[in-house]
Amino acid sequence: MKILLFFQNTHAVIKAEKAINSKGIEYQIMPVPTNISAECGMCIEINSADYPIAQECLEQEAITFQQILLK
Repeated sequence: MKILLFFQNTHAVIKAEKAINSKGIEYQIMPVPTNISAECGMCIEINSADYPIAQECLEQEAITFQQILLK
């Protein structure tokens, strides 16, 4: 399963990308799917197995995010 991580702005996406990448987590930056939000924006897709590490990493860096589980 995949998880999408959503952020307040592009700056936060870039900061999160650096943090997640430093932990060796595989990720993909992608546009927010239009069925989730009509607003323009970017999100990060990760494997659900990597979520606990990513969550801890982002919280330590004080990066605010929301997540949606995809099947």
